[in-house]
Amino acid sequence: MTRMKNSVLVAILVTVLSLCGAMGVKGMWGLPLGLALAAEEYEHIRVGMNRLLAGMDPLGYPRLDRPELNVHMCFFDNLFRRTDDMKIVGELATHYEWRDEVTLRIYLRKGVKFHNGDEFTAADVKWSIEDMLNPDRGPGLVTILKGIEKVEIVDEYTVDLHTTKPFPTLPGRFCTYTVMVSSKERSTVAPEVYEKHPMGTGPFKFVEWKKGEYVKAVRNENYWKGVPKIKKLTFFPITDQTTRVSALKAGTIDIAFNISPSLGKDIERTPGVEVTATPSSRMDIVWIRTEKPPFDDKRVRQALNYAVNKEEFVKTVVEGYGLPVGQMCPSYFFGHNPNIKPYPYDPGKAKQLLAEAGYPKGFKVTLEVGTTFEERARAVAGYLRGIGLDVKVLVKEFGAAYADMLERKMAPLYHMSWGNWSLLDIDGTIKDVYACPNPETGQGRWSYYCNPRIEELIEELKTVDEEKRLKAALEANQIVHDDAAVLFLYVWYDIHGKREGIPEFKARADNTINLKWVQGEK
Repeated sequence: MTRMKNSVLVAILVTVLSLCGAMGVKGMWGLPLGLALAAEEYEHIRVGMNRLLAGMDPLGYPRLDRPELNVHMCFFDNLFRRTDDMKIVGELATHYEWRDEVTLRIYLRKGVKFHNGDEFTAADVKWSIEDMLNPDRGPGLVTILKGIEKVEIVDEYTVDLHTTKPFPTLPGRFCTYTVMVSSKERSTVAPEVYEKHPMGTGPFKFVEWKKGEYVKAVRNENYWKGVPKIKKLTFFPITDQTTRVSALKAGTIDIAFNISPSLGKDIERTPGVEVTATPSSRMDIVWIRTEKPPFDDKRVRQALNYAVNKEEFVKTVVEGYGLPVGQMCPSYFFGHNPNIKPYPYDPGKAKQLLAEAGYPKGFKVTLEVGTTFEERARAVAGYLRGIGLDVKVLVKEFGAAYADMLERKMAPLYHMSWGNWSLLDIDGTIKDVYACPNPETGQGRWSYYCNPRIEELIEELKTVDEEKRLKAALEANQIVHDDAAVLFLYVWYDIHGKREGIPEFKARADNTINLKWVQGEK
């Protein structure tokens, strides 16, 4: 019943806004529905999101995922942010330094004001981080910042974070979910009350959240970075992506967030709208049960990698929205090895390796896949049949297939994706997908591969010395590539649709929305 209700609401929204736009009348918020463009500002930007928001509390109650984060980041700021090329730079903090292996000093920006006029200080940082680490306050952000032992105020604009062990990815973690709130205001109300009127330091001030329908905001004229270009901002949950794209084409929204490659091609063919896309932090791979014959032989695993024409796969299966890959890290991740190229398409080499391994006539194998990835898995199966393998594709409901993987019951081959958007660092992949499985520590939970040298390199990565970390990361990527630990496929593209004339809005590798454009900014 709820799903039907949401569908009806979306249909009504698209129809009514389309009629209003065609008639040139005011929208439901008393604003012109046509996008008013000027050299330095936009009258009203309307964003179609890919799901309903669970909550407006930025500290994780009752749920916090990317849709919530993308809205919260309009009202709040992080200590650091990532540029379009994913470099870490200061936001509420100007810079940081590691005082030693377990002490991170953060220097705060002076003169920043919350929407109520209170000044942002070290007290707000301390309170925000301690609340994120509080396991008693709902889901929170414990897993993201776990390892911080103490938050120490050095002075009004300086904070020291003491960690239990080296925590080199900590600055990157302050670029995503970890927005800063006002300690004075946030500490006086319960999360379910606070979310009805969240207040931060961001470029927009909260106006209204009507759950399941919209979130409205107006610009913060006193934003510390400058006057925001967007005067008014509205987020609409339009869960069906086809409906989202239809709303974009009709001119009733200005940005359609998270769309498929096929709909991206559809937008490319439509006048007045355009696609913004970029390689992201998620990649498709085929997991291999390296502990079971014949996949305990590296030559067999390498044969699988030579068997797939990745360029053709990307062009035909995902409409060109993909980047062939042959290692754990795309080029914009810390730890990427520029000397590693994806396995080339060479079915002759694949057959030769199989013959050397004792399988000149191939063998039977099952490729398991959840329904979400069925089309892609069938394409992979076709390539594997081309080198003589007898491949059965086992399709399961996504949740059941995922459970098979985690419970270590999956078929010898398993097609799925892996994302590492919040870190963009080898650390967020190697320990989970390529470490020896360890039920006690949880390391290697998603891994079906074990190499003693990789275990040593994981330990070597536990330092704040970037030179040492990079050296370990480069070696790890080379080993995983040469060992063909998985069947590497491609990096996804982050794809959004937008109306023409919004050059500032660009797809980002971390799959977040940046709407913090200010006048005069280049």
